[in-house]
Amino acid sequence: MTRFKRLLGEPGFHLLVFILSFFVFGWPFVTVPSEWSPSTIFYSLFATWFGFIVVLFLIARD
Repeated sequence: MTRFKRLLGEPGFHLLVFILSFFVFGWPFVTVPSEWSPSTIFYSLFATWFGFIVVLFLIARD
């Protein structure tokens, strides 16, 4: 557990989270296949957004 807390405090991990969120929510990755329904797009983006919020919460808590 202390290893996990140490990882959350590393500046390199913060940079990795920023780069991943930049690519995941960037325009080329947000465009999805046309066969996806709007609700599927919404839930997949919401779940990804929620995952990043949880990681940011864990970073702030440390």
